[in-house]
Amino acid sequence: MSKLFLYATLCFLTYTVYAEKIAEYKLNGGQTGVAETKNVIDSAGESKSDAVKRLTFPSWTTVVKFQGKEIPVPGTGVAVGMTLSNGHSFGNGADDELMLDEGPFSIAFKLFYRGQGDFRIIKKRALEIRVFNENGKGHFVGTVIIHGKAYHVWGSPGKVGAWHEYILIFNPARKGIQIFTDGKLTGQYGVPNSPMDSKPKSPLFYQNFGKSKQYLESLVIFDHALSGKEIQELSKK
Repeated sequence: MSKLFLYATLCFLTYTVYAEKIAEYKLNGGQTGVAETKNVIDSAGESKSDAVKRLTFPSWTTVVKFQGKEIPVPGTGVAVGMTLSNGHSFGNGADDELMLDEGPFSIAFKLFYRGQGDFRIIKKRALEIRVFNENGKGHFVGTVIIHGKAYHVWGSPGKVGAWHEYILIFNPARKGIQIFTDGKLTGQYGVPNSPMDSKPKSPLFYQNFGKSKQYLESLVIFDHALSGKEIQELSKK
């Protein structure tokens, strides 16, 4: 098994690579995409390998305008902007490459937190990660489904009007589900030492479920529980 399941950046690839990469998903200002799964390369939206499918075409920016200020995009320097229903799916063809069901795995993504909206990373009937607001309060929530039962971990999304590095770690044999915001543990919950539910097969995708525009700079998926050092290094970007 490769040590890095999927490395997804939304523009030029400058993120730290900790291990060998199976798949890379890059987009640019021309709104074109390429996905590589082992030796198969497809353009986004084509079904040859079903490695990546575009849900809708996003916009691109190097700054986020928030309350009269222009806040630069960190990391790669370019972020994808998603209005309602905008997002991307990695397709059923990528499901066997990701192999997220048994764990351990880690998902890290850099998102601009506006204090409103609803951004989600989903593998239906198995996994959901949300950064959202409800009744005036912000939440960062991770959910996994094991033997038909949902297990939730709740944490803080961090300061409003800022970029944050969010990390979810699924490690059922040890610490269950953990979530981190900017390198700090904000939630932890124990789960049975069993794989996530995986039937029927469903693709991993991310999408904006709210009316407030969301900005995503990067998404990285690892096949191991990130160490404390790795978490801190990711959070510095």
